Amino acid sequence: MRSPLRQDGQVTCEETRSRLAPAYEVCGLEFGYDQGRGRIGRLVLQDVALQVESGTMLGIVGPNGSGKTSLLRLLAKLAVPQQGTIRLFGRHSPSGRRRRRRGI
Repeated sequence: MRSPLRQDGQVTCEETRSRLAPAYEVCGLEFGYDQGRGRIGRLVLQDVALQVESGTMLGIVGPNGSGKTSLLRLLAKLAVPQQGTIRLFGRHSPSGRRRRRRGI
């Protein structure tokens, strides 16, 4: 078996780095719904930042209209944020066909 660590303690295996990264990492996320003609209405999510470690559970609670569903749609790549990044295990989360994203 190949060791992912060198003798000096540095990580050398990309796969190991990915496993050490949070399952989800969200930074500076902003999202608002399109009001037509390219105009974005009121932002429902502003400057959202969170990390979800692998093997943990996260509950998202809040009043109606606070952005809970919008956040989940963004995490599932069913919507595109106006700003910010979403990483899955240290990499930009997969896009493309739903079938490719199903394993998330």
